Formats: sequence, structure tokens, C-alpha cells
Amino acid sequence: YGPTDVEIKIQSYKQVDLCNGQKPIMPGQKAAEGLFPVCIEVEAVVVNPDKSKTLKDVSVYGFVKDNDAGNSVLPNNPDFKSDSGQYAMIKEVAPGQSSVKYQFVAAVTVDPKKEPIPTLTF
Repeated sequence: YGPTDVEIKIQSYKQVDLCNGQKPIMPGQKAAEGLFPVCIEVEAVVVNPDKSKTLKDVSVYGFVKDNDAGNSVLPNNPDFKSDSGQYAMIKEVAPGQSSVKYQFVAAVTVDPKKEPIPTLTF
């Protein structure tokens, strides 16, 4: 079938306790020393251009920036030097336009137990 580009418009995001039923942990914890893992749940409107087929296990690629610190919150691309990588999956995207939620683990510079997470730009 090949890849299908799906338009994603972020509507909102929030911190949640669990990512897909698990406490958030960061891959590469040695490289992420001094950062705090936090689960982010995103609400978005997506557009599947295939009007007849539901897409399954849709990969989400891009950059996510901490506006306060100016760095990436994605553990697999902390310095924006690599191409935009996959940072989340959407289980299903129905044909046409629909609303979805997805989650990912962000690496933030503040302790989310003590202060609010920074503003993020997608």
C-alpha cells in the first residue's frame, strides 16, 4: 500500500499520569539526565485522504519544542539535529476528517510534580 500522508491539526494537549497504561519512562535515560519524563495526551483533528479505508497504527512524525527552554522534548531528538522522527502512534484514523487522541513521553526540564509543564509547540 505504501505510506499515506495524514494532515494533523493539534487542538490541545495536557499532562496525564499514564502513557498507554504505563508510567512514563524515557529511553536513553543516561542522555536525558536532569530531565523529567511526563506523559502528554494530545487531541487533534486528522484528515485521512483515503475516503474508503481506515488507516491502522498511524505513525506521528515531527518536532515538539519546549517554548521556555527552547529545546526539543523528544528523547530521540533532543537537539533538533536529526530529521523529524516518529514520536507517537495513532491506533486508527477513519476515512475523511476525524478527532483523535494520542500520547507520547516528553522529556521536560521542570519537575512536573512541583510545577506546571512548559508550553509546547508542535
